[in-house]
Amino acid sequence: MGHPPRLVRPGDLFHSFNRTIGHRTLVDDDVDGRGFLALIANLVHRDEIRVRSFCVMMTHFHILLESVNGCLGDAMQRLEGIYARGFNRRRPSRDGHLFRARYRLKKVVSQAYQSALIQYIDHNPVAAGLVADPFDYPFGSARLYRRTRGPAWLDRSWVESHVCRRLGRLEYSPDGYARCFGIKSPPGRRRWLEALMSSPSDDAPSLDELVNATPGYVLRWMDERAQDADGTLRSAPLCDAESIVTVLVGAEHRSPQWMVKPRRTRRAGWNILRVGLLRDLGGQTYSQVGARAEVGLSTAVALYAEHRHLLAVDEVYRTIAAETAAEAIRVCHDPRTL
Repeated sequence: MGHPPRLVRPGDLFHSFNRTIGHRTLVDDDVDGRGFLALIANLVHRDEIRVRSFCVMMTHFHILLESVNGCLGDAMQRLEGIYARGFNRRRPSRDGHLFRARYRLKKVVSQAYQSALIQYIDHNPVAAGLVADPFDYPFGSARLYRRTRGPAWLDRSWVESHVCRRLGRLEYSPDGYARCFGIKSPPGRRRWLEALMSSPSDDAPSLDELVNATPGYVLRWMDERAQDADGTLRSAPLCDAESIVTVLVGAEHRSPQWMVKPRRTRRAGWNILRVGLLRDLGGQTYSQVGARAEVGLSTAVALYAEHRHLLAVDEVYRTIAAETAAEAIRVCHDPRTL
């Protein structure tokens, strides 16, 4: 069965990524690395994509790119197909597929998400133990932004304007890039991005409004989620599960006796809220929620239904839910670093 077509419009921005099959090597040496980047540059010169950030690792790649003509699928197929054939030709003992599956796409719709993503892409080689500084990695865009000017095929406009805006400067400088993107991401944000990449949802998280949001704004967002979802759909995560659990543990310690009455029976409020936030904010499956909340699958489903009901009828629950969710988002993303 073929893959369903992806809706891509000219001007849409995406995070594209893929991994080799069986963790085989994608880049063995400088020839491989330069060859992969040359293919990306060729797609830019053909006016099919614009590239803002990238990192080509030993077993996978990340590219932040804009579709110029809406035919992103054709461009990505050429990139992977031509590279795989050339990779195999250089190795007579190799044949067959190089990539484990079709490339993945996550739409990028907010400034905060884009900033977090560039920081994540830059630090991939550091997390893998290949270099101590992202600017030392030869097949990533970080080293290019440490220069005043880069290759013509790298679209630096958004990054340069973002750095100037963040630092209140009129002109871009490489040290400004290091101050904005050279710092290590908060652990929760890195876990969130990895959860987002593994999520089957195509939802595009809009962090611009939520990262610095008041509890009232977060509550309106939660109301919309409760109305739109029937509890069976898995949404894209807005923060990582560990940050949610950490905040809940602290809140429960401060008010251990909090009880609610969703129907006829009184229940511990934190047990219900834990399930609700892991679903709504963490984008987790019922199985994952059950494992973290230490309840069975059917109980997780029932508790989430009670969470949605309480959001609609219990003002105290709504307030506590909104305040806890807002704190979890701040813990995960740390607005000061975006």
